[in-house]
Amino acid sequence: MDELFTVEIHHQGHFVENPVRYVEGFVNHVDDCDPEKWSKLEVEDIVERLGYPKHKLLWYRIPGLGLEEGLREL
Repeated sequence: MDELFTVEIHHQGHFVENPVRYVEGFVNHVDDCDPEKWSKLEVEDIVERLGYPKHKLLWYRIPGLGLEEGLREL
């Protein structure tokens, strides 16, 4: 079995430039995520539990990269 991981979710903030940053808002952590079960559906479920409606634009950052080069739309 793969190691479980934690996801850090930033929400209710906004992006600014020079340098690119996500500011204000809140940070939540979701522990014990299983890489064998991890999918877009899992992410959508977490977002829904945070009180957001479906079909919102979602972004993720590739671990080890900054926002400029590592930010991707889900």
